Amino acid sequence: MGIARRVTGRAWGRRPSLRGWVAVAASAALVWAVALSGTPALAKKDRDELEREREANLTQIEEIGKQLEGVTDALRDAHLELERTKAELPVAEARRAEAEDVYVKAKREHEKVAEDLEEAETVEAEIQGEIAAAEERTVEAKQALGRVARITMMQDPLAQSDLMLLLGATSLEELDVSFIAADAVARSLAESLRVAQEDAATNRNREARLAAVREQIAALEADLAAALDVAETAKSEAEQAKAALQGLIARQEDQTRQLDAQKRAFEEQEKEARARQAIVESDLKKLAEAEKALAPDGGPPLAPGMFNQPLSHLTLTSPFGWRTHPILRTLRLHTGADFSAPCGTPIYATADGTVINTYFQSAWGNRTEVNHGVIGGRSVVSTYNHQMNGGFEVSAGQQVTKGQLIGYVGTTGWSTGCHLHFEIYEDGSPVNPVPYIS
Repeated sequence: MGIARRVTGRAWGRRPSLRGWVAVAASAALVWAVALSGTPALAKKDRDELEREREANLTQIEEIGKQLEGVTDALRDAHLELERTKAELPVAEARRAEAEDVYVKAKREHEKVAEDLEEAETVEAEIQGEIAAAEERTVEAKQALGRVARITMMQDPLAQSDLMLLLGATSLEELDVSFIAADAVARSLAESLRVAQEDAATNRNREARLAAVREQIAALEADLAAALDVAETAKSEAEQAKAALQGLIARQEDQTRQLDAQKRAFEEQEKEARARQAIVESDLKKLAEAEKALAPDGGPPLAPGMFNQPLSHLTLTSPFGWRTHPILRTLRLHTGADFSAPCGTPIYATADGTVINTYFQSAWGNRTEVNHGVIGGRSVVSTYNHQMNGGFEVSAGQQVTKGQLIGYVGTTGWSTGCHLHFEIYEDGSPVNPVPYIS
């Protein structure tokens, strides 16, 4: 059932007045507008929730990105780009589903209006047929009356009509038949005249109904054009939303491949970094053995707070310990503690010692190693990593004192932002450095 009939509750066979047709058209237009404008309300609310989740996810991704230490920039960026795309997918899917729903409903409304228009045009044709038939009957009656009138006008209607019947009859039977025939003609003409008069009155009503139907047809044609425009717009938006979703899916697939490639490349670089770390730890163990052989007692035992802070203000962002890497999904040891600070922040020696070396390494960036000798029977070495380029203030073999400036905070190497990666080695093995400076 079309829009107009759903509003009025009437079938087309029951003819409303002209005022009724106008009311039907206005009501149909109102229902059409409300139906289309109100369709996506619930879906929009759901999409708004997804939009908020998306924004929260993107914010979280950015925060996670700042903590993705220990990987190359290329690997980190590939991971973050993929995560951003994943965050976009639910919203894109909601947009596609909503657009598809709007299109389906718009198409359905367009089809209903088209059905109403077809029915109205059928009613118009029926009324036109009735009017034409009545007019034809009226013409026939008028023609019959005209023929009789012409015959009558040729004679004296007061004197000669009955005389003609008598003179023309050859017998009483013939005269009786003539009178009967004349009476039948008169009755037939009277009936034709009555029917013609009724048809004329009925046609006046039919003309009013026809005008109302034509007005309704014009309104439905306008509704149909509007419905078609809405449906075509909705279809275009649905196609665009679907294309956007497919584009995101394709981008996700491409980013997944890129991430896998970056993982493989990083694994090769990480092998080199691990080999370098193994050499460093081996050298530190040899140093520890040599120092402990010379100073077996090593002075007072280790105690919390024996060392100064490497920065004037400490903000711990990533502690020492084992954790599953968010990208590589493997268990790894974070060999130091990360303290966030603006690039260029001064770095100070935490205790007296001798600079072992200053150098650049792909993972640590610019790195300074300071040997503090044997303390409490253990060889202690501190390292200061990710220093800014050109930020070394000491060199290998130089003696430093507690609190002496040795460099500046940077973000070199596998770093996501300005910070200091601070390490302590005991007998060549990394330990939690925080107790030393607490």
